[in-house]
Amino acid sequence: MSVDIFIPKRWIGADSAGDTFESNPNLAAELKERDVGTIVAFGIQSECCVLSTCRGALAAGFEVVLLRGAHSTYDTGTQTALEIERGVEDLLEKEGVRVLSN
Repeated sequence: MSVDIFIPKRWIGADSAGDTFESNPNLAAELKERDVGTIVAFGIQSECCVLSTCRGALAAGFEVVLLRGAHSTYDTGTQTALEIERGVEDLLEKEGVRVLSN
């Protein structure tokens, strides 16, 4: 069964907060009113907005799915982007996020 949900622009993105649920305080309630139970996460930056939004969705009581390869970041002086991405996936998986490979 497929369900299409229109996502208003105001729900997307984290503005100044890394967590979309924090920067949009009514988001969780609005999604739950529409019987949304699962959040599929993707985006940039893995260790910032993606990590924070996944944690915010978990804290709000949603099942969270992170798509492996559908989020990214930048190399740092000590780690490659891929190392950071995999580290975020491992961390979130331990916290209860389901990480799916393509």
